[in-house]
Amino acid sequence: MNKRIISRLDIKNGILVKGISLEGVRNLGEPGFFSKAYYKDNIDEMHFHNVIATLYESNMMFDIIEKNSKEIFVNVSVGGGIKNIKEVDKLLRIGVDKVVINSAGVKDPTFLKKLVEVYGASTISVNIETAKVNDKYEVFVQTGRERANLDLFKWIEKVQKIGVGEIIVTDIFSEGKNKGYNINLFKKIRENLDCQLVAHGGAGPKE
Repeated sequence: MNKRIISRLDIKNGILVKGISLEGVRNLGEPGFFSKAYYKDNIDEMHFHNVIATLYESNMMFDIIEKNSKEIFVNVSVGGGIKNIKEVDKLLRIGVDKVVINSAGVKDPTFLKKLVEVYGASTISVNIETAKVNDKYEVFVQTGRERANLDLFKWIEKVQKIGVGEIIVTDIFSEGKNKGYNINLFKKIRENLDCQLVAHGGAGPKE
């Protein structure tokens, strides 16, 4: 199985931040400084994520993305608050290779289907934030703040049928704690997955 190392840069108001379980973010500095450092470390892919876009309807960080995509020469993906084709089109035009959808896809799965039809499966990823509630993994939206009343595995099955090329799963309770990944969860997901799987949630402030 091919493995890729992806650096995720969580951005809030133009500043790189890091939280624990998607909460309590602390400021780390200018995103460009870290993206260049990761690029020099031979990272395989860079993911920029606007952690407050869905919550506060903030902009899509177009200036940050455009500047960084010209200075690093690896695949770039962007997520956080993407809610229409116009935003997707603009991101792709300024150098983004993939767009990552979460809340908008849960709200309207036909939006995901339309994106796959227009841009192709390899361009569209879905980020799924999940946590175990009463012995069952549920889907969360709004940067892990709201339960979507969706079973994780049923949502993954639906997303696969839509035809997205990649699924990114964030284990909320492991995120940012620097204790490793929830291996049992990702093994179970992998058993019935045909598309690419990206595991997120095992690293922490020392990454």
